Amino acid sequence: MPRLTPEQQITRAAQKKAKAEETIRRAQKALREKERKKDTRRKIILGAALLDAADQNDSVVRFIHRVVDRLERQADLAAFDDFELPKPKRSK
Repeated sequence: MPRLTPEQQITRAAQKKAKAEETIRRAQKALREKERKKDTRRKIILGAALLDAADQNDSVVRFIHRVVDRLERQADLAAFDDFELPKPKRSK
């Protein structure tokens, strides 16, 4: 096998480096996506648990109302346009 010239060695090494960097980028992207999905799942579970707790605890209902009342972003508010917030079971 003929010996590579320094220029050929540089070219080959640069190609290997580019391939390795692309592998790293893909792995980092996959990791970010995995973490984003995990975070979304936690938020969904937490929201469902909070709504479930509101069925049994009026202070949770009031807390949910306070949180929704603090929302400022239009996109966040729009998510609750057709959503009926829980109501306290007993009036005070």
